[in-house]
Amino acid sequence: MRDDAAGVSGFALCWHREGAPVPPDVVRALRVATTVRSTRPVRERAGECWVAWHTPSDWAPGAEDALPLELLGWAGTGTLRLDDRRTLADRLRDRIGPGNEDDAALAWRSFSAWGEAAPSHWLGDYAVAAVSPTRDRLIAARGSIGVLSCFHAMAGPLVIVGDDPQVLAAVPGVATRLDDRAVVEYLATGELVTPTRTFRQGVSRLPAAHTLVVSRDGALRVVRHWRLPEPAVAYGRSGQEVVEGFRDVLDHAVRDRLRGPNAALLLSGGLDSPTLALAARRAASHVQTQALTVSWRGLLADDDEATWAARAAAAAGLPHTVVEFAPDAGLPGAGEFSIPEPAPDAEPLVYRAVASRLAAIAPVALLGEDVDTLLAPATVVEQLGSEGLVATTRAWRAYRAATGQLPSTGLRRGGGVFERWREWRARRAPDWLRAEQIDQHPLPDGPPARTHPSRSYAARSLAQPTWENVLWNDAPVMSGSPVVVLLPFMDPRVIRYCFALPSVPWTQRKWLIREALRGAMPDDLLSRPKTPLRGYYEGRVREWRRRGAAAPLPAPVDAWVDTVRWRAALGATARADDVFAAWRVLELSRWLAQPPTGRL
Repeated sequence: MRDDAAGVSGFALCWHREGAPVPPDVVRALRVATTVRSTRPVRERAGECWVAWHTPSDWAPGAEDALPLELLGWAGTGTLRLDDRRTLADRLRDRIGPGNEDDAALAWRSFSAWGEAAPSHWLGDYAVAAVSPTRDRLIAARGSIGVLSCFHAMAGPLVIVGDDPQVLAAVPGVATRLDDRAVVEYLATGELVTPTRTFRQGVSRLPAAHTLVVSRDGALRVVRHWRLPEPAVAYGRSGQEVVEGFRDVLDHAVRDRLRGPNAALLLSGGLDSPTLALAARRAASHVQTQALTVSWRGLLADDDEATWAARAAAAAGLPHTVVEFAPDAGLPGAGEFSIPEPAPDAEPLVYRAVASRLAAIAPVALLGEDVDTLLAPATVVEQLGSEGLVATTRAWRAYRAATGQLPSTGLRRGGGVFERWREWRARRAPDWLRAEQIDQHPLPDGPPARTHPSRSYAARSLAQPTWENVLWNDAPVMSGSPVVVLLPFMDPRVIRYCFALPSVPWTQRKWLIREALRGAMPDDLLSRPKTPLRGYYEGRVREWRRRGAAAPLPAPVDAWVDTVRWRAALGATARADDVFAAWRVLELSRWLAQPPTGRL
């Protein structure tokens, strides 16, 4: 179990781009805002025209000990864990000579070597900001998937970067008025569709895999520094070689993420998280990893997820805990808490309870997302284009001989008419959202189709706003618990390896994962089909109504919501999906009613 004083890692940097000292009232505001969220002393460092803060944590031991940092003229802060540090250190030694090789020093030496191109040389999870030696620009960068958040704002000549929009909003001069477009996007879809938007007009989000550059004259550029890899398909390996290669690259991804003595694993009874359990045992046996499974047996009598997860944990040799939720646990309106923005999750109290249990185990938790995207089959057109007619025909024949089935063509999920219809349906505004708001703030179209020679569905899936919103929902400042959720399957090295595999058989029904687990997990677990919690939404709505349903809204939302229609959408005859959508109004109202420390 963890020390109760464990802190939530965080950072803030303020730069006066005209070279003057940061005003004392701004320093005080940021000092107070960064201190409020930490149970540990916040480190502060100041220069002639900048001030930086770092909130210590133990999620990546050794990575952030030097922050805030001034090195080779670069000054700044952040939160980070860099992977494959030896390779990066060798490149830097060849380019600028030897130097310190802790994570922060490697990042700052990278700035010295490559400037704003430095993040393109990094692997890991990071959100950092630094001012250049000549004080002529500020550079901020965020990791390839976006596990760690990064926001930026301007107040006259001041540029502020941090991982909490509420901290940035504390700076005098930052426009903190509610962004009506953000509210409309949230109420209509449950997420912020525009990747740069927040609920405050003057605070912007830096998208994952992007670098922000702000010049002394105030000019701002945001450029992408990482893209999904497009490796050539690798042939000629036996099935055993492919599986061993996958285990090796996944082991590296897991080992890099488990630096401390303890780790948690959110374990299901499926295939993905048991794969991580075995990787943790192989690659980081010195880390005390404990598995945690959420059970809704009290709500759904046939929920056997905990039973399957227990078998997976036993096979992996991991201690296992089951958290059983009562049918009415964490329903909307059941508790008070302060967060920077309305939660993308319609049931934020549920994840807050899970995060609290994870944080009691360790500062990091491994999550098996997102193998469905990683191993989404290529369309037959993509397969023919990237692998050729002969190889495709041979692979299809072999697969049918082995399974008695034809491989997936991938066409239903390839961005065609059916897929576009699903996206339109997901973005169709509920009828209780005022028409004048929709007219004034029309929802943007879905993300454009990402061109990729062999994995277009994966590329499109990772471009969906849902991904950004889920990661933000998991952030410690949103969950209220000092635990960082990490995603080894989304490591760029793992993605590159999987994208280089022939589509058939390795992306069919998670063939790669099943083969990697064979012999280490029970056979019936390997053959178990994907089993969603059927009846969950209906059961939760039933319990909510049994408890008394909608209470009075704590803050008015009439500017956006026709409350008569909204209450009708919560009525006894409404579909569970529509009720879940309407719960977003409860969350928005609760957030607007937060005490001053959590308000605009």
